Amino acid sequence: MLKFIFAACTAALTLLFAGPTARADEIACRSADHSPSTTGVVLLHGTLEPSYWLMPLKKKLDAAGFRTAMPEMPWSTRREYDRTYEESMDEIATAATGLERRGARRIVLAGHSMGGNAALGFAALRGGVAALVVISPGPFPEDPAEEKVIGPGVAKARQMIAAGEGGQMGVFKDFVQWHGSTEGAHTTAKNYFSYYNPDGNAAILKNAARIKPGIAVLWVIGMEEESERVADRSYAFDKLPPNRLNRYIVVPKGHLDSPATGADSIVAWLKCL
Repeated sequence: MLKFIFAACTAALTLLFAGPTARADEIACRSADHSPSTTGVVLLHGTLEPSYWLMPLKKKLDAAGFRTAMPEMPWSTRREYDRTYEESMDEIATAATGLERRGARRIVLAGHSMGGNAALGFAALRGGVAALVVISPGPFPEDPAEEKVIGPGVAKARQMIAAGEGGQMGVFKDFVQWHGSTEGAHTTAKNYFSYYNPDGNAAILKNAARIKPGIAVLWVIGMEEESERVADRSYAFDKLPPNRLNRYIVVPKGHLDSPATGADSIVAWLKCL
């Protein structure tokens, strides 16, 4: 299992961005009249687990006064890709609308793993959000290294769709970001293909490049990310449109723990919006 150990590792979080290195506490804003209750945060979980790994972050956001929603998305274990990637955008929009009805004037999407991929996808395809918190994102269906793993599933789905069988159920390779292996996803060919088509709407590199400049992005990864692509800052983060609030941070531990170990810095950054 590949580990990425950073020489600058300290007990405190290291904040990396284009320019000099800064401490995590330098994210904090000093505006006395800022009200977190005007910001709504839609929390998007990763593949399989719908809430567990995001719960520490949600608790800190709630304690700080932010309005939060954490919907169960189509890539959970229970739902198993029961809607396409594009249809999942409707569910994100519904969660955002719910927060606006509760008084949120700006919407932030905070996604972990597959949720991070979807947050980027929503900003690229629809926009209308103030900021993104992208936490250990994945999968990267356009990445050749990941294509080697999920390629058989993508080929099978492509063939079924071409044969007019896109709505039929099948078992497909499902990439598990935190240990780089696959499991069987029971879903339709059309649904599966929408998430893993290397030329589709879930391609992270394409989505990072087409996000509007007005959307600020906080990119969070763990020091011990198992995937080389996740830990590669230059691949997608450096392709984002320039924004003075864009930040890239490296937090302790690995892929699954990054929402918890990055929670304090995420809260501090959101107060800057």
